[in-house]
Amino acid sequence: MKIQEGKPSSLQEESKTMTSQNSIKYMSPPKYTSMYFYKESNTLVGTTNFLAWKKMTDLLLKENELLDLIKGNITIPAKEQTQALAKYNTDETRAQRILIESIKNSLIPYVSKFETSKEICDKLIELFSISTAGEVISLRNDLYKMKISKEGIAPYFMKISKMRDQLQELGEVMSDREMTIVVLNALPKD
Repeated sequence: MKIQEGKPSSLQEESKTMTSQNSIKYMSPPKYTSMYFYKESNTLVGTTNFLAWKKMTDLLLKENELLDLIKGNITIPAKEQTQALAKYNTDETRAQRILIESIKNSLIPYVSKFETSKEICDKLIELFSISTAGEVISLRNDLYKMKISKEGIAPYFMKISKMRDQLQELGEVMSDREMTIVVLNALPKD
């Protein structure tokens, strides 16, 4: 028996089929398989990547039809509605799993007491969106105060480029005009 190229995940086991040549062919993966790629590529570590994490998480939840849970648009069905309640519980578990698997392990204690995916997401937003604003203000101030040192212009441009990238990671985009003002402000008065 031959396995076709690619590394199948355990979730893909559900979708394998036998072909006439006695080899395994993997069909398209089931929903929410992409969360495994997501876990490795965009783990929330703190304020530095909060906005990127939030965007990626929202897209992943939307792709899996779970974003309405996080936004609080879906209420818990009555106990008599057994099928609806079962679907709600399954979706809630999936949403919580996506959130928990997308954050650094050291952040789990901050959200472990919460029972719903909305509560988990709200706590993460509370923890990181406020400090993101403070970090943006601090970076902008440092950028405007920075002067070209005796080291020369190349190290200066490296520093301001790094700071501009940090601001972009926080969702703060600086225009070319604003960067020109920063550079002109940094020139010596002589």
